[in-house]
Amino acid sequence: MKVKSDRDDVIDWLWRYGVPLMAGAIILTNALIAMRKHKQGLRVEDYEGAKKFSTSSSDSDMDFRIENVILRERPSVTFNDIGGLDEVKELLRMEVIYPRTKKNLYALYGKRPGCGILLYGPPGCGKTLIAKALANECGPGVEFVAPRISDVMSRYVGDSEKIVAAIFDYAKKLKECVIFFDEIDSLLPRSGPSYVRRVKNAFLECVDGITSKKEGLLIVGATNAPWLIDPAARRPGRFDKVIYVPPPDFEARRSIFQIHLREVIANKMLGEDVDIDELALLTEGYTGADIRAVCEEAKETALKRALSEGVAKPITMQDFVSAIERRTPSVLPWIIEAVRSIKRYKAYEFYETIRKDLERMSKLKNFTDVL
Repeated sequence: MKVKSDRDDVIDWLWRYGVPLMAGAIILTNALIAMRKHKQGLRVEDYEGAKKFSTSSSDSDMDFRIENVILRERPSVTFNDIGGLDEVKELLRMEVIYPRTKKNLYALYGKRPGCGILLYGPPGCGKTLIAKALANECGPGVEFVAPRISDVMSRYVGDSEKIVAAIFDYAKKLKECVIFFDEIDSLLPRSGPSYVRRVKNAFLECVDGITSKKEGLLIVGATNAPWLIDPAARRPGRFDKVIYVPPPDFEARRSIFQIHLREVIANKMLGEDVDIDELALLTEGYTGADIRAVCEEAKETALKRALSEGVAKPITMQDFVSAIERRTPSVLPWIIEAVRSIKRYKAYEFYETIRKDLERMSKLKNFTDVL
């Protein structure tokens, strides 16, 4: 009787189990390779389609894509709804509105509307509101297009550049259009990884492409930190005007209170002891958004009192004072950070514009606390 050796056992195991395992591994490897090649083919096909997107796609395809990345609306706000900022409004009228409404006069001087305007300043001071009002003030034929930066910055390589091109192609088809990019420093940073630079270059190429061909298209960018934007993007021909939107001064704060209390005054629910001039004095360093929050908090306090007592009573001065005391001026941290950033990036062209506000804010008791 023949006894199996250890070698025979190994050979028998290999034939029974090893060969099928190896065959399975080879089949699986081939399947993975085929799948990878298929994905690469799809990417190449998608890339080729992306290159043709802005030139050969039909209008319906363009509209379908645009719907996903653009908020298109007709603003109802006007300059009259914005308290203060008279100098900013007049500058915008000279640069944007009058060249469209007084074309013959501007033609005599060879003056044409600019291509781009960059608005900067503390958060909550009305940059977005100004952009919307600007589109409305230009006339009924001007469309307002506001791409969402979060949708423009896609996680897929190449998509962001494609979306930027699609936005500008869409705007070019409109007779007159204002494209508003909020927090535009995300699109045009001084530095960043390669994909961010590609998006920035795609944006600047689109801007350069419309400078001489599309007078009816205006690009408005808004940012809290213009020193973070690539200086090449801020040059004339791209953003012809860089406009500072300052925190509201006394008269502006007074106007903002009147705007936000307009309905309360009409309903005779503002107490006789409420002094709007005093409120404007108490809110030095407060932005328009801060003042709106103060008004809403005062209204809420009076409303709670009415609900508990069962009788509607006017809003009192103490309601406003309590709301102001609970809220720190939001301009202070921005002013401090602005000075530090200007020194860091040597962007001294911005220092003179905020110097007056810095001097005003330095007199506030909260100033040293922020430092």
